[in-house]
Amino acid sequence: MRFTEEVLSTRTATPHESLRWFAVKTHNRAEKSLVDRLEARGIECYLAMKVTKEQGRTVRRAAVAGLVFVRTTAEQLLEEQRSYGSDKMFIYFERPTNQPQVIPDREMIPFILITATGDEGLEYIDSELVGAKRGDRVRVTGGPFKGAVGRIVRIKGDRRLVINIEGVTAVVTHHLPSNLIERLDN
Repeated sequence: MRFTEEVLSTRTATPHESLRWFAVKTHNRAEKSLVDRLEARGIECYLAMKVTKEQGRTVRRAAVAGLVFVRTTAEQLLEEQRSYGSDKMFIYFERPTNQPQVIPDREMIPFILITATGDEGLEYIDSELVGAKRGDRVRVTGGPFKGAVGRIVRIKGDRRLVINIEGVTAVVTHHLPSNLIERLDN
């Protein structure tokens, strides 16, 4: 079973010994072709999508332009970049080690849970705008985001849940009622 299907059906996932999540960027509106290429080669990908209205019609687009999440090994990711072209597939690297930046399952699972809902109230923001220590760490106990863990922030006076993928992106939900969240110890 694919990781994302397992996450959506159980709200958790069984960790894999060698497969990790990585973030890659591609050119705007080239996300789907990159996903198709990688999936044809047996590599799982996750592309957060949003629905927009353009010229009177409904269109599904990548929620964050050019951003694709890939579940593979670091070696296979680097090989795919070499074969596809480093001008078409940019890998996020960790600064001190200069290795592809691993996204832990504890960040990726809530991100998948939140973005897969297709909720129109989601906002995608630059990860650097989210202070990791700001706000309380909470778990959503009900509703479409049940099981998601993140931090509470106030945006425009509303309490919202932020799921942050460190150094890559963050997603912000719409208003969360107090009865649907439980505070966790930091």
